[in-house]
Amino acid sequence: MRPLWLVAVYTDNSILSPMVSCFVAVHILICMNYVYVITCLVNGKQYVGKTKDPESRKKGHFVADQHRKSFRQVVHAAIHKHGVENFTFEVVSEHESEAEAFAEEHRLIKQKLSEGIILYNMNEGGAGGINPTKETREKMSKARLGIKLSEETKKKISEAAKRQFSNPEAKAKLAEQTRSRWGAYSEEEKALRIERLAACHRGKKRIISEETKKKISNSLIERADKAGRSHNNTEEFSYNCKDCNKIVTKIKIVTRKPPRVNGLCKSCNSKRMWASRKLKQLDQTKGGLCDCEESLEK
Repeated sequence: MRPLWLVAVYTDNSILSPMVSCFVAVHILICMNYVYVITCLVNGKQYVGKTKDPESRKKGHFVADQHRKSFRQVVHAAIHKHGVENFTFEVVSEHESEAEAFAEEHRLIKQKLSEGIILYNMNEGGAGGINPTKETREKMSKARLGIKLSEETKKKISEAAKRQFSNPEAKAKLAEQTRSRWGAYSEEEKALRIERLAACHRGKKRIISEETKKKISNSLIERADKAGRSHNNTEEFSYNCKDCNKIVTKIKIVTRKPPRVNGLCKSCNSKRMWASRKLKQLDQTKGGLCDCEESLEK
């Protein structure tokens, strides 16, 4: 395959450093697009598809979907029925652009249909799968609206996610795939994607209802209680103001660090802040000390 040949050329080149050679090789592999054919050895039916990573796509067809009870694609139901051992996976062509790969997928599907070969494909290909219209998406959304997952299903999803992200090798592989995918884009494509994302949110204000605010508040309080950081566990403390000798009473949360206190009441603190600003203005214009500054120093 051409990408592997290019990897060997760049790796053997003594001019490039190993890090640069590795980056160029990964970049080339990511940019390639492949058209593949899955064949059932039992009935001769086939499936034509397009991918950027043949190994991951093969695993997605043959491994990831075997434990499901329902399938979105006919080919997955067939693999589950006849067994993985009765299917072959073959890459038939590779292309530098995605458009070329989609065109070849579409051409190959039409050719096989004209030859009388029965396909597992649900459409004629060439468009990246079925793209539902806005009306169809609304119908799908309404059909699922109000349906809640059972506690057993939630627990299964939670355990699966914990297993995936608790494995250091799986996390490192996922991080590398994400970095490589983002690194394959040019600076212009990156800027365009960022601008599209910003345009979706520009000028929009997120209005949170009082009911939602209350739910968020209750959730945070409940989480703090479980962690032993309850906001309700408070106590009062008092001190005398340095300037006016007024008794000041404040509330602190026991589970947090005590608040910083400057020994002043609110009124005296405001006066000092006002005097400090005036001192800076006078110091910039005249220089030297004024009466109010001398009184503060005393």
